[in-house]
Amino acid sequence: NPEDSRRWLADLGNPYEVTVQDPEGRLGMDLGVSGWPETYVIDAQGIIRHKHIGVVDENSWQNQLEPLIKSLKATQ
Repeated sequence: NPEDSRRWLADLGNPYEVTVQDPEGRLGMDLGVSGWPETYVIDAQGIIRHKHIGVVDENSWQNQLEPLIKSLKATQ
């Protein structure tokens, strides 16, 4: 339910710059989504630079996602 997702992000904080809905699952199939949740880091040219499967916890944020995002922003 999209409203449940919006409420969850509002209550817990939304760390994402962009979120999308894929009610028919077409984008998910194109991206090779294998389960939920999945987080993608996409660069300014639209290229997927990282796919994280599972919950984004403190460890995955600090050791994988944040350094990659900072690196991509520095090269823009």
